[in-house]
Amino acid sequence: MRLRHEYAYGVVRELARPTDRVLEVGFGEGYGTTFMSDLVEGYTRLEVSQEAVEHAEAKDGRRSVSFHWYDGLRFRSTTPPPASSSHCR
Repeated sequence: MRLRHEYAYGVVRELARPTDRVLEVGFGEGYGTTFMSDLVEGYTRLEVSQEAVEHAEAKDGRRSVSFHWYDGLRFRSTTPPPASSSHCR
């Protein structure tokens, strides 16, 4: 599993630019934050598990990272979006 993560985030690291915004859907434990948050302008993470969102946010709530969860009906945010981005509610 670790190698799969490292490969996937390695590919994104090669392609990402400092002005990019990245959306990660299904982030699970939040492993990618370490790899991505300092490389891009914004890193939005979406998960269906509210517990996973709360865990990842408590573990690593960097300013460039926003956490959101989808409950099957609507998107909910635990962190406000950056002022320059649009965001689903």
